Amino acid sequence: MRSNFPEGFEPERLLYSGAESNIWLGTWMGRRTVLKHRLPKGYREEAIDEGLRESRTIREALSLHECKGAGVRAPYVYHVNPSQGTILMSYVEGETLTNSLRRSEPHWARSAGVSVGKLHAQGISHGDLTPSNVLISGGEIVLLDFGLSERTDDAEKFAEDLNVMRGAIESLVGHRWSVIWKEFESGYLEGSSSLGKGIVERLKLVRERGRYVRRGKR
Repeated sequence: MRSNFPEGFEPERLLYSGAESNIWLGTWMGRRTVLKHRLPKGYREEAIDEGLRESRTIREALSLHECKGAGVRAPYVYHVNPSQGTILMSYVEGETLTNSLRRSEPHWARSAGVSVGKLHAQGISHGDLTPSNVLISGGEIVLLDFGLSERTDDAEKFAEDLNVMRGAIESLVGHRWSVIWKEFESGYLEGSSSLGKGIVERLKLVRERGRYVRRGKR
């Protein structure tokens, strides 16, 4: 992996190792940084795999940059190498929304909803919107991990983001989910402006379709 490190990056430790990527904590030019390395897939034809890694790396870096235009906090991108599948970005210290919700702090769900609403209003779907990918840092919400993000105007994509978040909240807090979700949805409607109401309505269709599929499998 060291050959894939940008020049000057000093790794400290591996934060995460998954099927799609490795994430390293380190320093670069005196800054605390995070390096994400999208991993090659041996089961894919090499040329196809390289093309996918390159395009997804570029898309992720663009999404992180475009967050700024939406007024949404996300890590700053310092260096991108699409051919190696690496993104060097700022390290953001904080705690996940997961931990906050476990402590019954629903106001942070509302704040997260505002940020997600702004993101969607900018035409960006996150693709993996869970409480663990939402950070609370310095009293503000920071969105993380845009590896599956895409630019779109498809209401279904935005509704799927909400569906993933709602399902994660239900699994996380059990019977308290409705109170927390109400806060998240309220923040979302605020942040997404005129777009939000239609997306919330589309979410109902997405969930009803899921219930129908589950009933059909019984």
